[in-house]
Amino acid sequence: MKNPFNPFWRNTKTEKHHQADPLNTDPPSAVPAGPKEIICTACGCKLARNGEVISTGENYKKFLKHETTVEEKDREISRINTELAEVKRERDALKAAAQGSGSGPSSHRPGARVA
Repeated sequence: MKNPFNPFWRNTKTEKHHQADPLNTDPPSAVPAGPKEIICTACGCKLARNGEVISTGENYKKFLKHETTVEEKDREISRINTELAEVKRERDALKAAAQGSGSGPSSHRPGARVA
């Protein structure tokens, strides 16, 4: 039966009167080395044990291509929006000019003879 008040409760011949090492300074047991490379399940990249990328996976390449495509489309959308704003300004200017010059009665009658 363990005695919680006495840290030396196991007084056997194999276990001397030594308290457990509080700083855990014992050398770690031999841990088998992991694989030389790790393959990411999300993107398929091969990584070294230290985290360095050995080769990029196909999913990551597709992601990068998608990202550049989105950036190109955003630039194209902004260019088209500026062109649209310019065309609207021209249209409004033409409307204003047409209304300003045709304020009086017009002598032009559609379908009438030209004299």
